[in-house]
Amino acid sequence: MPDVLTYPPPNPIDDQLSILDFLEGKSIPQTILSQRESTRCAGLISETTFNSLDRKNPELLRLDAKKPQILAIGADAEDVNFLLTRYPKGIITVVDLSMEQLQGILEGYKGLKKYARRLRLIRDDAGNLNRQHFKDNQFDLIHAEGLDETAFPDRHNGLVMMGRIAKETVRVLKPGGILNHHFVGFEYYSQPLKEGVLYEIDPGRANCPLRKIKKV
Repeated sequence: MPDVLTYPPPNPIDDQLSILDFLEGKSIPQTILSQRESTRCAGLISETTFNSLDRKNPELLRLDAKKPQILAIGADAEDVNFLLTRYPKGIITVVDLSMEQLQGILEGYKGLKKYARRLRLIRDDAGNLNRQHFKDNQFDLIHAEGLDETAFPDRHNGLVMMGRIAKETVRVLKPGGILNHHFVGFEYYSQPLKEGVLYEIDPGRANCPLRKIKKV
């Protein structure tokens, strides 16, 4: 691997899937990682809505890019498989604070070269993404289903962290891009919704994915 990585690598030269760690030696926000499964139910609600909307009108969730850039925050192996299958030409970037969570995904796809070229595993703080590697207006889809304030020990601090994560997702989402968060995500995105930066793809539908307007 080269000493300095550009992100995402335009022409991957290494078929071996690995984890990039942008947090080594840095202060890491405290989370209750053992309780991650408790948020999975909310994530499943959103995924069901996503699939239902996809069946009803797949054009609403179509990504125009030939190789769409997809960011998955706090994802597990099931989420990754869902995204790889739904968007077969997509480049999936998984961001998580937990090295253990990323290693679990790594084990599932290690040695599968066709996925190594489509999957990036990065340890980073989603509320303060490495700006050298996570540019403004970079991702066609952001998937953050099972992530809410319960991932953090204190609910107030969790809401603060989720506010930071929401701000970062809006920053890195392309104009016209899709944001798929579960229903409590509307609380985190109330300001950009109010300002018209984001809007509901299918207004009135519960847990509806959001889209960023094309001109902001």
